[in-house]
Amino acid sequence: MSPVARLLLIPAVFIASVLLFTRLYTQWRYRKQVRQYARSPSSEKEQFLYHPPQVPYTLPFLGNALDFLVPTPGLFFRHLFQTHPRDTGAATLNLGTNSTHIIFNPHAVNAMFKDRQLSRKRLDRMLIKKCFDVQSDEVEIYYRDPAIEHALNKEYLLKTERVNELTIHFSRVLAEKLAHDAETLPADQDIGLYAWLRDRMFTASTTALMGKHLIEMYPELCTDFFGFDGEMLSFFFSIPNFLLRNAHKRRARLLTRLEEWNRAMLAQCPDGKAIDPAGNIDWEPLFGSRLNRARQQFYANKNLQLKSRAGFDLGLMFGLSSNAIPGTGWILMHLLNPVGDVTLYPRVLAELKTAQRADRSLDVPALITLPLLSSVYHEVLRLYVDVLVTRDVDRDIVLPLNEAGTKSIKLPRDSMVMAPSYLGQHDAGAWTTEEAPVETFYAERFLAQDAETGGIKFTLNGTSGKFFPFGGGATMCPGRVFAKQEVLSAVAMVLLGFEFEVLGFVDDKGKSTPKFPGLRSSYQGSGVMVASGDLSVKIRRRIN
Repeated sequence: MSPVARLLLIPAVFIASVLLFTRLYTQWRYRKQVRQYARSPSSEKEQFLYHPPQVPYTLPFLGNALDFLVPTPGLFFRHLFQTHPRDTGAATLNLGTNSTHIIFNPHAVNAMFKDRQLSRKRLDRMLIKKCFDVQSDEVEIYYRDPAIEHALNKEYLLKTERVNELTIHFSRVLAEKLAHDAETLPADQDIGLYAWLRDRMFTASTTALMGKHLIEMYPELCTDFFGFDGEMLSFFFSIPNFLLRNAHKRRARLLTRLEEWNRAMLAQCPDGKAIDPAGNIDWEPLFGSRLNRARQQFYANKNLQLKSRAGFDLGLMFGLSSNAIPGTGWILMHLLNPVGDVTLYPRVLAELKTAQRADRSLDVPALITLPLLSSVYHEVLRLYVDVLVTRDVDRDIVLPLNEAGTKSIKLPRDSMVMAPSYLGQHDAGAWTTEEAPVETFYAERFLAQDAETGGIKFTLNGTSGKFFPFGGGATMCPGRVFAKQEVLSAVAMVLLGFEFEVLGFVDDKGKSTPKFPGLRSSYQGSGVMVASGDLSVKIRRRIN
């Protein structure tokens, strides 16, 4: 062997030795920590306090980070649970900067949700800075008094009267778009169902929330937004800039145009104040909804820069559109699935007609209580929502693993605890039934027989700590009420307004395929996962 080869071999052997030692040591430590769970309380009074096993890794410093960041939904967790026992209730990951404890035991998850002293302040600030490009000092100003933002969300996103106003304006704009399509789309034209729906729903949702002038002055908003939607977590996970050149350009374009829109709103407010959100006007063309006007007042009171306002507006838009619209697409594709349950579509259609008034308008309060439709909605959330409900652990905490509290896990301070919705919602032990395995779409999964009437009813009984598509606790998604009304109204308007000739599935390149669409590549915690294909259909106005 030449001297040069020997010189090259020495660092290679050293690196290999370090990697091998790291793997062997972390594997030994993991097995030792798992064995502690073999002990069980011998009496109701005896209590065991466990420490979550640290998942083995090979790379020092990076730990499990690279495995966790594989952009295939659910892949990391599927690999983990090929060997990791679920009865541990938790596991610890080394994600490079600090320890992150993932919990998947329902008792532990519920206890985390109920602990009001736990917060996600660090995560919220990181998200706004990294993903929406807001400067650190402006982020601190925004979050200086979080009670104000919570009060705005409670008043304008959770109060029934205000949500109904948003739904009315969303439905009005969507009805206009659908009526135009009914008149202009050729009956023999093939369309991608989700691609067609996406643009129309986005226009309706954005107009209801932010007024009509934003889309008029920025016609490419929908295209740019959904491009950003697929790239947002790349910013959060600090993917190198040279891999995100187009993403940076797209985000810069979004923020610039939203800043221009903010400037246009300010020009209409000589005194610096938007139209009173609590007054008689529920919506107007430039400012849009009460919620947006209240947020503009909030920005003004905080004296936030226009660029920062644009970033927070993009964040709001992301929260309300990046989940509801793909969710609606999944529902429609399952209802019209040519290789699925052929009785489902007519059953849902018949149920929808009971929520249609004589003038063909929707009775939304009746719509959102339809049992089969509600079950379908929640089954789509179960299958396709991937959120990481995260809290900062600023003190030592103990979370129970059973109802009696005889088994618990201890999480040390200065770490992070995370409840991935994927783990609870894809747990075969919790969801597999005689009718359908856990990974199969089953429309009736959330239905039960009503003991009083003998009919069927929608129920979430038995799902606590296993099903939390909107998060949980104090930080539960404030847009969940509007999201449900938006999704179900869109489903009803599309199905009651059109008849469909289903042509079959297409992949993400538009080529015909016999397979129901899978999932687009995305990182863990991407919200409602997006389909990697579409359903090709022909549509025409429904006559009856």
